[in-house]
Amino acid sequence: MKITNTVKYGILKRPLKLAKIHDFCVSRKPRLTVVMLHGIASSAHTYDHAVKYFKSSPSMKNIRFVTYDWLGAGKSFSAKKLCYDIDEELMALKNSLEKLKIKTPLILVGHSMGTMLVAHYASTFPKEAAKLILVSPPIYTEKDLKDPVFEKGMDAFKGSVAKYNAKIVKGKPFNAQMKNIVKNPTNYKAFSSLKTPTFMIYGALDPFISHDNVEKVACSNKLITAIKTDRKHSVSRDKYAKILEILEDTLNENL
Repeated sequence: MKITNTVKYGILKRPLKLAKIHDFCVSRKPRLTVVMLHGIASSAHTYDHAVKYFKSSPSMKNIRFVTYDWLGAGKSFSAKKLCYDIDEELMALKNSLEKLKIKTPLILVGHSMGTMLVAHYASTFPKEAAKLILVSPPIYTEKDLKDPVFEKGMDAFKGSVAKYNAKIVKGKPFNAQMKNIVKNPTNYKAFSSLKTPTFMIYGALDPFISHDNVEKVACSNKLITAIKTDRKHSVSRDKYAKILEILEDTLNENL
């Protein structure tokens, strides 16, 4: 009998886990594991082009690449009883990473909302990741969250999502994640107080982030390096080319 996710996580009370979408390494003995996590109203397919790019890059042959869908997204578990908050998503990620049985240094890559969750994960489990790569991090202060201009920006984002998938913006996962994760007032502290070497890659034309906040956080924390590219919010080629450079540098270090 096929056990559905509802039965698995509901009746059987099994630990929450994320659906793994990509998991590959050209070499049988990876030197580094890179786990990539997407943003709100998206899925692990955010990284499809990046995965193809890394697969074709000879310098990446000793790296294991893994992508997951967050709870409520793609092939991961979704249910009305879930809160879709930081704690649930982090526990699901923790359980999923443990299942990988990682024996190499770990780098966590997050995009958009995924950067918030990665920052909280690194704060909660500071010894697990060797580095963080945060792509298009929406860093908002508590003052930002109360600003009517911010709300207009969120409405514009919601409208852009609705144009390609109106069903998503009406669902509980999107609205709960927006409230519990994206608009969470603890995010700024999670970013600014990171104790893990971190690279923040962001587009000069990105309308959904605060460029000033990214630069302010990077200036106040010596472990954070801000890298500006030309593009907008998506995980575009200019961004995963920067990720490749960071990974190449990491391989050249004494891991």
